[in-house]
Amino acid sequence: MLDPNHLDGMNFKQRADACVLASYSVAAYAFTRIPVQDYFNDYCKHYGIAASDPEVYYAGHFHGEWNRLKVPGYRLIQSLYETSAQPSFSICRAVFAMRMIENVRDHITQVEGELRSPTKNVLAVFLNQTGHSITVAFEPNGPYKYDVNVGQIERGFKCLADLGDLGSGFLLSAR
Repeated sequence: MLDPNHLDGMNFKQRADACVLASYSVAAYAFTRIPVQDYFNDYCKHYGIAASDPEVYYAGHFHGEWNRLKVPGYRLIQSLYETSAQPSFSICRAVFAMRMIENVRDHITQVEGELRSPTKNVLAVFLNQTGHSITVAFEPNGPYKYDVNVGQIERGFKCLADLGDLGSGFLLSAR
C-alpha cells in the first residue's frame, strides 16, 4: 500500500517517448524523492552520453538498445537498477527491492494482493494495448495510477484488471 502523499511534488509529464524509465522513476520517487529528470541524466551518464536534453536523447537511445539487444525495455531498466553506479540507481538499490514480473496479467491476483498489503509497494507496468507504461499503487480507498502522459494521479478504476492487458512490470517494495 502506498499513501498518495508519497508522490507529493510529483508533476512530471513526458515530452518524449520515455514512459518506461519515467514510470520506473515515478515509482522510485515514492521511496527516494529523486526527481524523474535525474534518472534521465544518470541513464545518459551510464552510457557515456553527453546530452543537452537527456529525456529526449534517452528515448531514442533506449528504443535503439532494446531493438538491438532484442530484449524487453523493462529488462534494460532492470539492468540499470542492478548494476549502474550512477547515483539515482545506486540509491534505489539501497532503499527498495525491485522484482521483475514478465507478465503481470498472469500474476494479477498475487501482484494486487501485494499492492494492497500494508507493505509500501508500487508497480510500474506496461499496458500492452496502448504500448505505454504507467505507475500503479493502492491506498486504503482503492487503487490509483500516475500516467506520465497526463502528469498527475488518476483514480476511477477498482482493480488491476480494469487497466486492460498488462504486460511486464516492476514491483518495488520497501526494504
